[in-house]
Amino acid sequence: MGAEFSSAVTDAQEVPPFRREGPRYDMSTFVGRMLHFYSVNDPRTLLFTDEDTKSAEKLLKLADIGEAPEGTTDADLWHARRVLESALHPDTGEPIFPLFRFSAFVPVNMVIVTATVTPAVISSFPATAFIHFLNQTYNAAINYANRNASNPVPRARLVEGYAGAVITSLSIGMLSTALTKRVAARAGGAGGPAAAIIRSTLPFLAVAGAGASNVLLMRRNELTTGVDVFDDEGKDLGKSVEAGKMGLMKCAAARVIWNVPVMMFPPMIMSRLERLRLVSSSPRLRMACETAVVTSCLLAAVSPALAFFPQRDSLEVDTLEPKFSGLSDSAGKPVTRVWYNKGL
Repeated sequence: MGAEFSSAVTDAQEVPPFRREGPRYDMSTFVGRMLHFYSVNDPRTLLFTDEDTKSAEKLLKLADIGEAPEGTTDADLWHARRVLESALHPDTGEPIFPLFRFSAFVPVNMVIVTATVTPAVISSFPATAFIHFLNQTYNAAINYANRNASNPVPRARLVEGYAGAVITSLSIGMLSTALTKRVAARAGGAGGPAAAIIRSTLPFLAVAGAGASNVLLMRRNELTTGVDVFDDEGKDLGKSVEAGKMGLMKCAAARVIWNVPVMMFPPMIMSRLERLRLVSSSPRLRMACETAVVTSCLLAAVSPALAFFPQRDSLEVDTLEPKFSGLSDSAGKPVTRVWYNKGL
């Protein structure tokens, strides 16, 4: 096999007991959620082969009927599950095209983000339009490839979300290019600190704004019909618009949070590095440095941003609609907090 099960975790005693459903890590804590998303977004899972997938599927099927090979550990089973979940759609069981898996997000955006914040791209209207179009098209492809197949979003809604994201991104991107050109013209050159600020902030606004508009447009029904909320016992209490609003706000905020270091830090860091003669005198070295900076920011930022808000979130009943006041659980105790699936 291309990735040995036994090499996944060296100390099986530190591994939690295996279960077929539910996450491996404690999703009630920030650290647990962060480790979960680092596992989901790990680019190394792209190296798993078809043979790895078949072997993992075989091992889990044997474990399901209690016939796993002697010596199989919880670490082996968790690793087998990770192999399958990194490659197959959770609803359909069909393979997801490698470039559209969550684990490909960092490698692909390493190229896209590096180009987005490059001065040569920002100063060109055609290049800016192309890179923002490419970015939002890729995001739409990932969203579609990993869609909830059991509760699909109407195709028209997908198109609206994609169109809204592209329009937002292109509009702010074009503004960034226009302002960069104007500042550079007034300064008679590169534009100095003012242009550097524009290069670090407006591409961020374009990408973050597009991500937020995409999620709001595609899931706007949650603003009108609400989302299901549950009590501590898991009883469905009905739909809450207030919970839907809060969930969407947090999802949009997560997209803004991870784009702060990804889009804003690289231009700032590169403006410092470019003061070094070795970097400024070598275009290849400059590109290598910028790519390394962008990749580091992507690896460091995306998973913690997704973990910032719990996917299964809760709200005090007092913050919801009046219809949720005065409810009791099966023991007759008043329901003071409800739970809902925020989404990602």
